[in-house]
Amino acid sequence: MISINNMITGTPTVAGSFLITMSTFNGIGNADTDSFTLVINKAPLTVTASNAARPFGEANPTFTSSYAGFVNGDDAGDLSGAPSLTTTADVSSAPGLYPVVPSTGTLSSGNYAFAFVNGTLTVTSTQTTILSSAPTTATYGNAYSFDVAATGSPTPTVNVSGLPAGLSYSDGKIT
Repeated sequence: MISINNMITGTPTVAGSFLITMSTFNGIGNADTDSFTLVINKAPLTVTASNAARPFGEANPTFTSSYAGFVNGDDAGDLSGAPSLTTTADVSSAPGLYPVVPSTGTLSSGNYAFAFVNGTLTVTSTQTTILSSAPTTATYGNAYSFDVAATGSPTPTVNVSGLPAGLSYSDGKIT
């Protein structure tokens, strides 16, 4: 009796479930058949939401993502659809850090199983600026008035200190 040992080798180029059938025949009528199911698992692919930033009061930017883990020369062109990228921040969200959360969305692939990594949206505040220049002199016994104007986002609070007796600050005005 002669035995032959052969191997099935290679690198799978597609994921899925495959019925493999093996047959032998010795040329004089003796044959044998056997089969098994070979499962090629999807390769892991990481989808990472890119970090982004915007000033307070502006709309969120268009979020983007990147991929890591392609095999067999694949790239993003071998995927269908796109991930969904969302955040809880909106135009009125206070300055701070907010997660950018990726999820499947319409993204699909027969060869990859997706894992998701959050990014961060940084909502920044803008510099506050006092816009008005106060007159630097006043005369004892004469009325004095000065409107205080400032900008910033979120809207700044103006505090005034060091006023001499007889002057006060209220509703954006020193009187």
